[in-house]
Amino acid sequence: MRILRGVVGSVVLGLVIGAAACSESEPGVAPNSDAGADSAVISTDSGDGAGPSAGELDAVLEPIRAKAGVPALTAAAYRGGKLLGRGAVGTRKQGGEEAVTLDDRWHLGSDTKAMTATLAAILVEEGLLDWNKTLLDLLPDVPMDPGFASVTFEALLYHRAGLPPNLSQSWMVAASTSTDLVKSRKDAAIELLVAKPAQKPGTYIYSNAGYIVAGAILESLAKESWETLMKKRIFDKLGMASCGFGPPAAEGSTDAPWGHSGKKGAYVPVAPGVRADNPRPLGPAGTVHCTLADWSKFAHAHARGTKDEGGLVSKASFTKLQTPAPDGDYAMGWGVVAQGWAGGKALSHSGSNTMFYATVWVAPEKDLVLLAATNAGDDAAATAVDSAFAPLIEAYAK
Repeated sequence: MRILRGVVGSVVLGLVIGAAACSESEPGVAPNSDAGADSAVISTDSGDGAGPSAGELDAVLEPIRAKAGVPALTAAAYRGGKLLGRGAVGTRKQGGEEAVTLDDRWHLGSDTKAMTATLAAILVEEGLLDWNKTLLDLLPDVPMDPGFASVTFEALLYHRAGLPPNLSQSWMVAASTSTDLVKSRKDAAIELLVAKPAQKPGTYIYSNAGYIVAGAILESLAKESWETLMKKRIFDKLGMASCGFGPPAAEGSTDAPWGHSGKKGAYVPVAPGVRADNPRPLGPAGTVHCTLADWSKFAHAHARGTKDEGGLVSKASFTKLQTPAPDGDYAMGWGVVAQGWAGGKALSHSGSNTMFYATVWVAPEKDLVLLAATNAGDDAAATAVDSAFAPLIEAYAK
């Protein structure tokens, strides 16, 4: 069994699958715009007026990758949906010779949550869902402890529904071999809601379990699987053709980066297959993979959404998705923090299945999207990804 780690900025808020344990941290330090002495200078123009050249960030990323010891590192910057710069260094598999490419797919982990929340907003606008409907109303056939009776759907997305961080080990084991993903998610809802709340509803506790319950509700209302809904309502509409679910590489192939278990100096490549990701029913909490280019399309929709230019949903819905719950800084799948380099509000999230690590920063005031990912999931991987943003901010956030 694997670990699904949800992160806001550089902060790990973890879920251990197969073990009744989780770790959580307080909000951490946002990226520093000082690129530092080890960073190469980024050229923001190809010299011929055509914009950035392919792979122009490689010289910046390689020292970061080498220092962290991760197999590979990639990063990209976009403004107004147009590429500013990107790079990809290292290998798809530790010890292998196949280099990563600019168009490789990467596992996004808990960065999937903002997509699940956006899918919910789409169903709200279609009239299938109401943010303030209670779980009792939405899941009338699910036995439910009275403590959950007044909990609303939106509380699931704010991590304030009173649910624990994860599911039981027995559910995880069953989910790892499940072929009926809709039933598995419904079973998760039953297991979670028949028990007493893990904490008082309204209390913030980062909960992957809550997003699985949200996914089960969306499936029940729309009569389609979460995967099908994601493809039809988000991926197809935004032209995110590379997006899929689970390990980025096909089984028996190195057509995309492999994830790596272990830690710096002892990374072990994990072959694509059932052990290369969390169980598929965890999808709404974090199993999407895609290229940085396609991921940027979703992030860009949020960058422009509150200006009524994001597509997918209305300005009001984008505003709802990006507004934290009262007395908090977590919105619906986004951490929200004021940043000088962003010109105001910035949206951020990171995710890891412990074999990949990926982070996105969105600066709506500058219509700027920054993304980075690596194919390892330990602390060194998190440091590598976080370090990749400093030179991007220095070069492109002026």
